Amino acid sequence: MSRAPTPAQRRQALLAVRRFRTNFLFGTLLLLFVVLLGRLAKLQLVDGARFQAEAEAKHASAHVFKPRRGSILDRFGRPLATPKPARRIGIDPTQISDPRTFAIVLSDYLGGAVTPVAVTDAMRAARAWAREKKRPLPQYRVLVPYVDEPLLVDRLDELKGLSIREKRRMGIYGVVVDMSEGRQYPNGEYAAHVLGEVPREKQTAGTGAESAFDDVLSGAETHVALRRDGRRRAYAERGAIDRSASRGEDVELSLDVTIQHFLETELDALVRTWEPTQACGIVLDPHSGHILALANRPTFDPNRQPANQNIAIQGLYEPGSFFKPFTVAWALQYAAVGPDEQIDMPERTMLPRDPHPVRDTHYVGPGSVDRLLAESSNTGAALLGHRLGPERMRGLFETLYPDRHGGTRCGLPYEKSGGPRRKTWPWWLAHRAAFGQGFRITPIQMACSFAAFARDDGRSVRPTILANEDHDAAGVQVCEPPHLPIIRAGLEGCAAYGTAQKAFAGSRYTVAAKTATAQQWGTWHGIRCQFNNCSVAAYAPAAQPQVVVFILAQVPPAKEGYGGSVAGSHVRTVIERTLDYWKVSTQDRTGVLAARGPGEPR
Repeated sequence: MSRAPTPAQRRQALLAVRRFRTNFLFGTLLLLFVVLLGRLAKLQLVDGARFQAEAEAKHASAHVFKPRRGSILDRFGRPLATPKPARRIGIDPTQISDPRTFAIVLSDYLGGAVTPVAVTDAMRAARAWAREKKRPLPQYRVLVPYVDEPLLVDRLDELKGLSIREKRRMGIYGVVVDMSEGRQYPNGEYAAHVLGEVPREKQTAGTGAESAFDDVLSGAETHVALRRDGRRRAYAERGAIDRSASRGEDVELSLDVTIQHFLETELDALVRTWEPTQACGIVLDPHSGHILALANRPTFDPNRQPANQNIAIQGLYEPGSFFKPFTVAWALQYAAVGPDEQIDMPERTMLPRDPHPVRDTHYVGPGSVDRLLAESSNTGAALLGHRLGPERMRGLFETLYPDRHGGTRCGLPYEKSGGPRRKTWPWWLAHRAAFGQGFRITPIQMACSFAAFARDDGRSVRPTILANEDHDAAGVQVCEPPHLPIIRAGLEGCAAYGTAQKAFAGSRYTVAAKTATAQQWGTWHGIRCQFNNCSVAAYAPAAQPQVVVFILAQVPPAKEGYGGSVAGSHVRTVIERTLDYWKVSTQDRTGVLAARGPGEPR
């Protein structure tokens, strides 16, 4: 029979149990503390740098401030394109709990500028992206990348100024409004093709001066580091923002808004009378190479419409009779004709290796080369081309237009260059090339080539669209200086008694001009037919040339237009208004023709 433990024994046993429990609990807590310390040590010493970098990445952010775009000015500092407030509309899908209601309310608030379908599509795309990438919803999606309508811009600014509580109460919390960059063109359609379109990310590559000088106009972006809280709200900024340092520079073009107005007005008048499918005009300083005005029809309003083709630098046309002065200059240089030689210019002639006759629209008869130019004889020019031969005629073309890729490099993008109509163009048809058939060039190439006869060195002009560009305006040698008086006499005779007589009769200035009419196949009202490419190039005053004007119009067959009748009067008006604007004296009317005599007019 066992003895019952004494009270002292029971107390000792109870104390032992308590000590064990205490020691076990303490040991357990100590072990847990050691494990915790080890974990903390690992986090701090081993993984500390990695977690610090992750935390910094979540809280740090970089914001890009785009600079204000520079203005485009004319040669006297008058604005052609100026900055305009614009906005970009986006959403934060993480803050939108009811996309359907949000879409309807936002569309109503913005007057339909954003449709409910666009919002729901953006939300659907955000969810699809999150599922595909196995990541949370993105915090930004673009709805409308570019808004510059003034009333809508004001509405968006009002929306941007609302507090979070007000947006939640209105049901549009989650919309994001960002600043963007717009453009304003105060002169409307004037010089639209010269100014062009601003490059806007992936939407358009841009055209005109806006694209050519985009780097200068855009300036440098300012990158600023920000700190953000858990809700991605910026609460600190590192460094001060100096936006003025990154502002785009202004670009001063060679255009003169006043002369541009003269040209645009005359092109509009030409379109009303002749209804051409295409038309363009160029006003050029033959000495500096400055493009003073350039316009096309059809045109566009850069404030509202996308750009269309700039046919003045991209359109390719057969020059036709415009090319005859160059043939004569080349023939004089190679002694294929004498300055006073009387050549026969019948109404119709057959030349070797050509199965088709060369015809004139009128009988010219025997005469010198200045009369050939004045009366624009195809048969006379064909005879000179035949004398020169295929290699020399090809050399003439290669000399005039050596750059087959960049054209005149006037400073505007996407400029084309002339060339043979076919890769296998038969250069042995030299006599047809002599009066501008078988190859095509751009209007800007025509104007710059013709400027050679307005220069004392007989060189073509290297054009520029920039007012202060330091460049050599002298191009290739077109005519030897000793032969210039002969060519000029023919061009003055064209305006005095030749094919441009009606257009320039009674002009206040002595003008030297050349008319041209070339045929080109096309479609008019669904019918395939031949158009007349009617053009006139002229410079004035004839004694001391200061301006070159070129106008070309593609006239449908029903109008039966020719170079002098279609474009001549409009070229004359542009010349007279320009020289009056410059206050050029009309007293000195002595030109080469007056000293040399016109020969025997028909």
